[in-house]
Order: sequence, then structure tokens, then C-alpha cells
Amino acid sequence: ITYGADSTKQERAYLLNFLGMNLYEMDEQNGILLKVSYNDNALTSVFEVEGNLLHVVYRITKKGILFELTSSNGKTISGGITDDSGAKVPEVGSYQTIAFQTAFLKRQK
Repeated sequence: ITYGADSTKQERAYLLNFLGMNLYEMDEQNGILLKVSYNDNALTSVFEVEGNLLHVVYRITKKGILFELTSSNGKTISGGITDDSGAKVPEVGSYQTIAFQTAFLKRQK
């Protein structure tokens, strides 16, 4: 994948390694390994970078790959209590979504 152009151009030669069943690992070849799940012609990965939670989906089509990303941060915690009836309410972390990105990736000839 090539990001940017001219002086900001970065080329990345990612490797996708099969781990078994529907599990893969994306090797960015720089020490970063991302877990990836495959289901219904889509690869999905969730990871955190510098306090930002990213959810990425690569949808495989006949014409290329549809890339979809949401980025979230600002985790808040709620729950984690016992309610008035005595039932334990689980603790839940919630994130504000701050960015949406989509792109269509295609092989250059």
C-alpha cells in the first residue's frame, strides 16, 4: 500500500499471515503485529495507537478492497455498581468516535 505522494509518500509492504481457522496476523514489518479476523469476505482488526482505538474493516470485492476505519478516544467508564435490586451491573468502557475514513484500494497495473 502506498500512502501520500511526493515528499510524504510512504510505501508499506504488509504481510498477512494465516494463523488458523478465521484468524490472521498483519505484519507491518516494523515490529507491529495486528490480529485480524476473517468473515464473510471481510478482514476486521481492532487495535489501539497512542490512546486511540481503531476499528478497521477491509471488504474484499471483485474490483478491489473497500477500506473502512473508525477512530475513537476519550474512554469513559460507567456501571460497575450494584443496582437497587441487588443485581451487579458490569463496568462498561465507552469511546467517542472522532473520525471516519473510507477508501477503495485497487491494484495498480
